[in-house]
Amino acid sequence: MIRTCLVTLWISALLLATVACSSIGSSTRTRIEPVPVDPALVLTAFDLSRPMDDETAQAALKAAGLARDEADDALLRERIACYRRFMVTRCLADVMSRQRLVDSRIDAVEVFANQTLRESAALALNQRTARALEERAALSAAEAARALDNLKSFEARIEAAEKVRLEREREAPELERRALAARAERERREKENAVRRAQSAARAAEDPVFAAEREKRLEENQLRVQAREARERAQRDQRLLEEARRRAPLPAPGIAP
Repeated sequence: MIRTCLVTLWISALLLATVACSSIGSSTRTRIEPVPVDPALVLTAFDLSRPMDDETAQAALKAAGLARDEADDALLRERIACYRRFMVTRCLADVMSRQRLVDSRIDAVEVFANQTLRESAALALNQRTARALEERAALSAAEAARALDNLKSFEARIEAAEKVRLEREREAPELERRALAARAERERREKENAVRRAQSAARAAEDPVFAAEREKRLEENQLRVQAREARERAQRDQRLLEEARRRAPLPAPGIAP
């Protein structure tokens, strides 16, 4: 009886082991193993041995972010799968090794792209600064040229005024002589007119008709004399005004700072 029970238990255990092995094999066959991540295939579209432009650098940064997310997800699935294998430690070590290689490649692409963008921004800043300095230098040169022209114009006006002054000094004796001659001529005419008036008065006392004509001629002569004196005064005032304008101090040229 005891022997029969032992045989029955042994057969039952054997059947259970067979069923267990069958179920484990079936589950192993239906489970899909994750594809190992190959670091050599990460971001192969970007060659770090050649310079990048800004557009490529921005695309590289975007692709690096996506590649990092995908690699982290894939490597996480590999680490999970390692715990279903017999040599778990070796599997995890292999995943960690490839994780370092993938991170190194993605970091290198990101560093290279960021450096490219920084250098491009620095170059653009230097170009803007150079253009600003060139514009400022051109403006300074124009202001200096304008100030030089103003200074030359001022010196020319000073020189012209000095020439006029010297010319007037040379002409002063001649003008004085002419003034004396005009005064003598006026005095002579006044004496002649006095003599004629005396003669006319004597004749007027004898002839009333002649007296009326004399009065008329005297009035006409007086009007002509007054008109001539008025013209002379106007000419003299005009000369004095022009001379005062020429002798007035000239304004200093405005020199831009």
